[in-house]
Amino acid sequence: MDRLIGIFLIVVAAASFATSPIFARIAYDAGANPNTFLFIRFAIAATVITLIMVFKGLRWPCGRLLVSLVLIGGVCFAGLNLSFYTALTLAPVNLVLPGWTAIILCALFSTVFGIVCLYEGLKRVDSANTAIVSTFEVVVAAVLAILILGETMSMSKIIGACMIIIAVTILGRGEYKTARVRIQ
Repeated sequence: MDRLIGIFLIVVAAASFATSPIFARIAYDAGANPNTFLFIRFAIAATVITLIMVFKGLRWPCGRLLVSLVLIGGVCFAGLNLSFYTALTLAPVNLVLPGWTAIILCALFSTVFGIVCLYEGLKRVDSANTAIVSTFEVVVAAVLAILILGETMSMSKIIGACMIIIAVTILGRGEYKTARVRIQ
């Protein structure tokens, strides 16, 4: 049952991460640009994650682990995000309330909540299955883009989304059956 909860948490994390481009588009329409969006998003997220670490009594990483985390998060992840969010830009104007709301929601929901769920899921599910389940992010992002942004999907993308849903369902059902056998 613990692994089934892990799969659920990873699906929730993937869905949470999938909302990020939606929030970005809303913020851009309200006047944000990628630099502003990312700076505010990660400043809020870093503050909240730091508070979570303090509340849980977690120790700060140090030495090589700290250097690795800074390089991966501060350089690679930031560069990847800057490229991604720059690609989403439209014509920026002054940032207004919907923009701030979208950035804050992205920081708290798409980043902090998603990361917390992912790490809690990783405690219960191995990394290979986590990678498979995390592909659910693409499905959620596509559905949200259709529902919120009015975008369309081709038949090949619909088939791909169905394949992802089937894979996640197969993994979940397998875990459910295993959990039931263990309980009995």
